[in-house]
Amino acid sequence: MEEFNLIIRDMELIDLPLVGKRFTWFKSDGSMMSRLDRVLVSERYVEVIPRDVSDHCPLILNHKVLNWGPKPFRFNNCWLSHSGIEGVVRSAWEKQVQGTWAAQRLRGKLLNVKNTLKEVFGNVDTKIKSLTKELKELDAKNEDYFLVESERIRQKELVDAIWCARRNKLSLLSQKARVRCGKYGDLNSKYFHACITGRQRRN
Repeated sequence: MEEFNLIIRDMELIDLPLVGKRFTWFKSDGSMMSRLDRVLVSERYVEVIPRDVSDHCPLILNHKVLNWGPKPFRFNNCWLSHSGIEGVVRSAWEKQVQGTWAAQRLRGKLLNVKNTLKEVFGNVDTKIKSLTKELKELDAKNEDYFLVESERIRQKELVDAIWCARRNKLSLLSQKARVRCGKYGDLNSKYFHACITGRQRRN
């Protein structure tokens, strides 16, 4: 059983939960029942094999996108590695807010912190894409011409910034997956994606 679970993990398959029944196989006299059938899917491909007559209950995969409204704000642990995080939060917190009640003022301050953090750190994927594009442009220029000193300094800064952004992304994925990075390797982001998706399926 342990080896089978390892195969499921290595292939990044997700065991979808059942809705409507707890078991999928029943003995003819009703004395035994078990969940023998499971739906294992990947994020990219789902294969459905129809059957006509069987002693197993049919499994119906129902895909439905639900709109749960705006996502709640969550503090990302990777922000703590930023050297100026304390000053960013303090500056946002000390901004003037309007409100008669203390709860209204507290809500306004928390909203300021939320918006400021999003402005400062932004979307990590967008940041990686932007930094990589600029680095590629410098690399292409370096193939035809020698870069000046300021461009070489910028080139090194971009490499460092991309590595930092990738570490932040890995931290975000591990935080969403609720697992420890060190247990499954520093760059195993596919595993974290599978954990996140599996947890979302169960919720």
